[in-house]
Amino acid sequence: MKTLTNLFIRSLLLTVVTSAQWSSDPASPQLLGSGVQAQVKATSDGGVYVAWLTDMGGYHVYLQRFDATGVAQFDDGGLLVSDNNNDSWIAVFHMNLAVDSDNNAIITVLDTRAGPWNVYAYKIAPDGSMLWGDDGVSVSNSSQTNYSPRLAVLPDNSVVVAWSPNSATVEIQRISSDGGLMWGDGILIEDNIESLMSPQPIVNSNGDALVQWIGQSGPVWAADSKIYLQKYDLDGNAQWDNPTVAVGPVVFPMGNWLQGIIADDTGGSFSAWTQFSGGVQNAVFQHITGEGAIAWTGGVDLSTNSSNLRMSPMLSVAEETQELMAVWKESNGSQSQRGIFAQRLDSSGNQLWGSNGVTMVALNSSYDYLDLSMAGFGEELISAYIQQSANMNGDIYANRLDAEGNLVWTGQTVTVTNSGTAKSDMMVGKGPNCLFIAWTENGSVYAHCLREDGTLGAPDVSSSDCIADDGTEGVEFWGECFSIENTTELGFPLVPDTATTFPEELFSLINLSSLSIWANITEPIPTSIANLTNLVTLEIVGIESEGAIPSEIGNLTNLTTLILRENEHTGFIPTEIGNLTNLISLDLSSNQLTGEIPPELFSLVNLSGYISPTMVGSILIHGLNLSDNLLSGEISSEIGNLINLISIDFSQNQFIGGMPSEIFNLINLESLNLSDNQLTGEISSEISNLINLSGIVTTGHMSITTYPALDLSENQFSGLIPESLCSLPIEWDYNSFGESEFSIDENQFCPPYPSCIEDYVGEQDTSNCEQGWDCIADDGTEGVELWGECYSIENTDSLDLNNSGLTGEISPEIGNLTNLTFLELSQNQLTGTIPTEIGNLINLNFLSLWENQLTGNIPESLWDLVLLESLDLDGNQLTGSISPAIGNLTNLVTLFLSANQLTGEIPSEIGNLINNHWLILSSNAFTGEIPSEIWNLTNLRALDLSNNQFTGSIPPEIGNLTYVERVVMHSNQFTGPIPSEIGNLTNLVRLKLHSNQLTGHIPETICNLSNLTWSLEDSLYSVSTLFGNQLCPPYSSCIEDYVGEQDITNCEQVSIIDETLPIAYNLYNAYPNPFNPITTLRYDLPEDALVNITIYDMMGRVVSNLVSSQQNAGYKSVQWNATNNQGQQVSAGLYLYTIQAGDYTQTKKMVLLK
Repeated sequence: MKTLTNLFIRSLLLTVVTSAQWSSDPASPQLLGSGVQAQVKATSDGGVYVAWLTDMGGYHVYLQRFDATGVAQFDDGGLLVSDNNNDSWIAVFHMNLAVDSDNNAIITVLDTRAGPWNVYAYKIAPDGSMLWGDDGVSVSNSSQTNYSPRLAVLPDNSVVVAWSPNSATVEIQRISSDGGLMWGDGILIEDNIESLMSPQPIVNSNGDALVQWIGQSGPVWAADSKIYLQKYDLDGNAQWDNPTVAVGPVVFPMGNWLQGIIADDTGGSFSAWTQFSGGVQNAVFQHITGEGAIAWTGGVDLSTNSSNLRMSPMLSVAEETQELMAVWKESNGSQSQRGIFAQRLDSSGNQLWGSNGVTMVALNSSYDYLDLSMAGFGEELISAYIQQSANMNGDIYANRLDAEGNLVWTGQTVTVTNSGTAKSDMMVGKGPNCLFIAWTENGSVYAHCLREDGTLGAPDVSSSDCIADDGTEGVEFWGECFSIENTTELGFPLVPDTATTFPEELFSLINLSSLSIWANITEPIPTSIANLTNLVTLEIVGIESEGAIPSEIGNLTNLTTLILRENEHTGFIPTEIGNLTNLISLDLSSNQLTGEIPPELFSLVNLSGYISPTMVGSILIHGLNLSDNLLSGEISSEIGNLINLISIDFSQNQFIGGMPSEIFNLINLESLNLSDNQLTGEISSEISNLINLSGIVTTGHMSITTYPALDLSENQFSGLIPESLCSLPIEWDYNSFGESEFSIDENQFCPPYPSCIEDYVGEQDTSNCEQGWDCIADDGTEGVELWGECYSIENTDSLDLNNSGLTGEISPEIGNLTNLTFLELSQNQLTGTIPTEIGNLINLNFLSLWENQLTGNIPESLWDLVLLESLDLDGNQLTGSISPAIGNLTNLVTLFLSANQLTGEIPSEIGNLINNHWLILSSNAFTGEIPSEIWNLTNLRALDLSNNQFTGSIPPEIGNLTYVERVVMHSNQFTGPIPSEIGNLTNLVRLKLHSNQLTGHIPETICNLSNLTWSLEDSLYSVSTLFGNQLCPPYSSCIEDYVGEQDITNCEQVSIIDETLPIAYNLYNAYPNPFNPITTLRYDLPEDALVNITIYDMMGRVVSNLVSSQQNAGYKSVQWNATNNQGQQVSAGLYLYTIQAGDYTQTKKMVLLK
């Protein structure tokens, strides 16, 4: 699925590539796309990858790569990595990003494609190629629910992934650089007492894998917690006899279980966490040596201030001294004031910035500080954070501290954003000389680049190669020093014909307006061409590219002339070319381009072409030249948009089909060359509209070049040439320069020829001219004779012969009417089989053959009509089974196959028909159980399976069909009970279940269906029926008079209440979870009990006493609307809910969204 989606989106929709660069304005960040929870990782070339999840319910994974200047390298909106459902926004637990030494992005993610959450990994090249396949690598392949798939890249570019199955164990796997699983079924870490969770792998300075995880036991709100570490070699062998315990048992604050880890330069690591120390919530660090020993006994508190609470410490290591640097959030004891502090520890754990650390943001009651992040820069650090006011709005700010703990930047704090709106999900990634920052705002993901000096803009990743002649900074290549600032034109002789590569420095000349390269370069055009956004003219000719035209060419939106000819380019014309709306001339001739002309090209309405004067004459700058390639498909009618063109050259390709009539709207054309293709059909008399079609002549030094007025030679055109051709201003004979302006040689045109050209038609294949068509349609075109009438093959798009007295068989010739979109042959007396040629009608939207006498199987070719929206074969004598290929018809809205003699089981592929509203399969001989996929057709309005031989039960999933109005399943062999989920179908106006073998009690929920009218008999007008089953009394009052005759010999007369009592206490997971603003808590009471349900926050404080009452036994539920006992709305975060009923107690977690 993802492959098709990705191709569709990249080829058809995402045609605009962002040309923005890193901005120096806080109000103008980069917009990546719609989504949440961005992850950021820099590349070695000064660029950055940003991955995020779409916030559309499925939480799909997207990726964007920016170069050092901030130019996006993938399509606008990002590259779709995975469209498999994730079902959760908590990205740090579900999606993580890393970059290997080849600047490939590695993403681990959870999704539900195989049922429960499983771990998958993707590797994406800098050009967007999916190196591990479009579906990625399946890492966990487990029937359990998995969490927290985090990763680290080893020196050989293999990847270590660690995750937590069921938050009870930890599993580790290594993936080779080519996507193979290297550690068998993975390394499982488990404990009989503790639940293991939140694993974090890193790579130490020796290239080994270090994995850190948490072990917890006891009640969830005050669990005893430990942090463990183990080192593994590249074969997956543990290097320490037992895992090292960095801390524990201690109590972590509720909701603050994340722990940090970072490597030192001696094979060891530092760990960080938040714990309760007496009455203080403190941020604590530990140093673990390369041998797994504890270096700092008992750990080191970052602050000794016993009055305040500290949380969420972030850490980095100074490059030279290897001293630990940390920042954290701090509040006073009542949490009415909040701020940000920092500390530095030497190798012995001594506090270098005072016992309480240094203040980065003083405690205050005006703001809260979210998503605090940091990165080390040499011996200094930069931190960034969201400063949020009480109304939930805020902005991002940053500070820099030097090695002594002093704030560095002028004004101390810099503003990263200034929109003043709510922000969340901020993440950072350290790049060369900069800090990349990404966040979510108003449902979209944004990014800025914060440089080391506290300004915004592109990082400084280059150094001056030389000083140009004008004294400005320059770059050196091709033996010259070019001014970065003042070089605006570059061509011969400064571009030597001996050049063999594109120097990287060329693309730093961002002020270039004209670039002309004629050289023996033997490499593809690099994607960094996108940096030259000021180009007006780009001419690259005669290189040996053997690569695709980069899609980044679409960034050059100032181009008026683009010439990329004779370069051996391969692949498709990039759709992004449609961004170049200022183009006057486009020449892609003499390459090896394939595929169809992208429709986006026909939006370039300024294309015209022109005659350019030279020192010795003139040359033609083509309006549109695609000649001498391998392009295919039909010439689109949208070519008529390009009304300013003076020249078109599509010669020497593989185009098929006819000349679209819209081409005759191009009245400014002077030269039209379509020669040497596979074009067919006749020439329209409208060709006379091209009143300027006279040819183009240019002159050079002792040379003359003629571009023909009209060249249609070497095609398969046929029929009569219209006399109107003679009105064109063409010299039919040789012009004054001895050149021909006209050629139609080597076609299949039939005599007689117009007098103006009868001496110039050249060689024509007239062998078919005497061969009569089947018939001639009223419009004069070739036709097909059906039931005594002649229908135009070219112009018949609708055929309505309903109730027309037709007899005999459907002729196979009907398959020639390939432009049909509507075919109605119902209520006739047609016999025989449906011809296989029906599959040729690939444009059909509507096909109706109902109420005829057709026999035989439904032809397999019919299932190829993928544009069908309505298919009606009711009331015939068709036999055989339904092919699995029915799943191709994903556009079907109505499907009628009733009253035939069809057999076999319904294929599971019917579940692909997600747009289906009417599914009518009644009165056949179908057998087997209803495929489970049918219950995924949530758009159904009518489902009729009656009068067949279906078996099995009616599953609870029938409750998914919440739009359905008619469910007719009578006269089958269905067994088992009517599921209670039937009560979800509140739009039902007809429910017919009679004459089956249904058993058990009728669910009370059936009384929810208030639109039903019940009946005791089956008739044409009866609406809803239950008789003729084995349904047991007592019956609910809403239907007790309409159950009719039931076989109750196997029924026991027990009350509905007694039968449906729960057998044990239970507290279910909240649904939905996460939620906003309301969730439902369900619980079971097997006996009468005093029930208390209480909501707690992450500090263990009571938020709401939701239930406190004596309750009768039964299935219960209660809703919580995210308010406290005072009726006030509570803030987003993690909450606990506990039930106490008799001796039974149980606690679960839920998350309130922002």
